[in-house]
Formats: sequence, structure tokens, C-alpha cells
Amino acid sequence: MKVLVVADELEPYGGSERSQVDVAEGLAARGHTVDLLHRAGGSFEERYRRICRHVTRIATLRGHEGQRFHRAALLRAALGARRAAADVDVVYLNDDRHAFVGGVLTRLPQRPLVCHLRLPVTTARTRQDRLGLPLVDRFIAVSAATRDEYVADGFAGGRIDVVHNGIDPARFPLGTPERRAAARAALGLDEQFTVLFAGRLDHAKGIEALLDAWAALGLGPDEGRLVLAGEARNHRTPAAADAYVASLRARAPEEACLWLGPRSDVVPLYHAADVVALPSVFSEPFGRVLIEGMACGRPAVGSAVGGIPEVLTGELADGVVPPSDPAALAAALGRLRGWRQRDPGLADRCRAHVERSFTLERTVEGVEAVLERAVAARRSRSLSS
Repeated sequence: MKVLVVADELEPYGGSERSQVDVAEGLAARGHTVDLLHRAGGSFEERYRRICRHVTRIATLRGHEGQRFHRAALLRAALGARRAAADVDVVYLNDDRHAFVGGVLTRLPQRPLVCHLRLPVTTARTRQDRLGLPLVDRFIAVSAATRDEYVADGFAGGRIDVVHNGIDPARFPLGTPERRAAARAALGLDEQFTVLFAGRLDHAKGIEALLDAWAALGLGPDEGRLVLAGEARNHRTPAAADAYVASLRARAPEEACLWLGPRSDVVPLYHAADVVALPSVFSEPFGRVLIEGMACGRPAVGSAVGGIPEVLTGELADGVVPPSDPAALAAALGRLRGWRQRDPGLADRCRAHVERSFTLERTVEGVEAVLERAVAARRSRSLSS
């Protein structure tokens, strides 16, 4: 199967971009031919170039409301990129807002169009974005919750398959005592109870609730440390981003918080941590950091929003708390304090949970099945017409 992957930026801003390149590599490893059409470069470009037959850049993938010329400009860009789709079997989008471009790419000759739903449905779509949605053959949602939200927004449920995100556990080795000691030494930590937040510094991620919960625990810097790794994005100006971070720092117990900024290698942070927290207050589509941390043997706490309850299941569901509830979050974190002494087997069970349900191999198999089903259905319709 020849697959044209359509991506926006190739920079690892979050779980969406990381999962996207992982799946592309997985498809290539299974013998499929992978091409890439993208709008902007980034540090993942090298990974794509290693596996892709062709890499093509497009001027734009979606229009912007309020620009009279945006539809014509988008159409010209899409028509100019049609050569990239000349001999592929399926076009695979990673953002439903790119459906107009996908529709142009798959019209003549006709070929199936599959779109991965990795973002929350509340993400604004322009009228131009919506034009291509009826042309999508199949959608892939990263969680059942995400599927249900898109159905509520008017998408046809019968065209949406659920494929949970997954990771390669080999890239997230278990945090042995030796690895934990080395990671903590690098961060200047001793034996304090350490909670990690790794991700975008944004109100949607529930940072304020996490800081309030940490203050409620009342742990001094010798008893506990809250580690925050990430940067503020999605702000209109750099000054606004700086002001938001300053407001978070002012809210935080100063000596008990360690602000690291963005980190390209988060594995040592998981090894250093005792618990991973994702207290989102928006409909988190999946929550990749949860399975990364659990693969490293770290229990997790997350909000009861979006796909998070689909990740934290079984005994791990004890880590699911109501969103925007610092008291409940503090209680969940407090229950996990000292878990190594009380339940040393928890680390292995966390990793086993990921190996059982959230591997990259399982995700690639699911995406591959949807792509092949779309190709087969399109060929069947062509033969019968």
C-alpha cells in the first residue's frame, strides 16, 4: 500500500506530532510505501526523510477566516501539490481541518481519504475547513470519548473507528533504582516525593489546579518536589506567554517547584518521578504522557475528561479525579506518596498495563487496518460502477 501522509508542522509540540511520526515509521516498517506532504519543517523532518519515498512541502493546509483570498490561495496550493498524490493508494490526514486539501488531492483520480482525529472537537474550524469533511471515507479517533464528541458535532459515527495511541515500550525503559538515582542526581533531587507534569504550560492542562493541589499537600522542599517540564504556547504574543508563566510561578510554592522548561528527552524525568500528573480541564483526546510514564513504571493521576479514563483503567482508575478539583487531586497524589515501600510491584504492573493495551505495534495495526479497509472499499465501488 502506498500512503501519502499529510502533516502540518514537523516539530514535536505534543503527543499529536509524536504519535503521527511514530505511526508513519510503523507503516514503513510493515512494508508500506510512505510519502509526506507537509506545511512546515521541524526536528522530526529527519525521521520522516529516513522512511519516506518523497517529501513535499505545501504552502498552506487550511485557510483563515476573514481573508477574502484564502479559498483561492488554498485551492492553488492543493492543486499544486497533487503531483505528490499521483500514484498513492490512500491519502492519510492527521487533522480534520486539512480535509479541503485532502479532498482536492483525492478527486482525480479518485482515491480514499482517511483522517486521524487527534485534537478535541472544540478546536475552531473555518467554513473552508468543513468543506472537505464529506469527502473523507474514514476517520480514526484516538479514544472513544473523542469519537463521541465528533459524533455530537455532526460527524457520522459509522465512519469513525477508534484506535488508541500507543508507544514503543523499548523507548521508555522501566525506571530501575539505578536509573532513578542517576536521574534524580541530575536534577538535584534527593528522596523527596516527586510529582512530574510534562507538557504544554496552558490553562487547559490544569496547571493552576495542580499548583493549588500541591500547596494543599503542604510538603516542604525536603519532603516533596513538583517538577514542571514544558513551555507556554497557544498565546497570542511571546509577552502573553511570559506573563502566563509568571502568573503560574507566583501561584506556586516557590521552593517546592522545579521549572525545567521544554525537554526533548523526557525519559529521565519519568525515571526521576514518583508520580506523573495530567490534570487537564479540557477534553484531553488521549493523554500520551500517561502511558509514557507508566511504561517507565510510574503510576499516574489524571482528570476524568476526554480519553484519560480510557487510559487509567482497572486498579489504575484510582488515579482518575474530577477536573478543576485541587482537593481531589491532592488526595490522589497523597495516596501515592510512599507507594514504593507499600507496593513495590506497582511499577511492574504499570508497565504491564501499557504493554498489554497501549503499544505502538497495536496502534499501527489499527491504523493499517482502517487504511486497507478504505482502499478495499474504494476499489470495490470502482469495480461495481
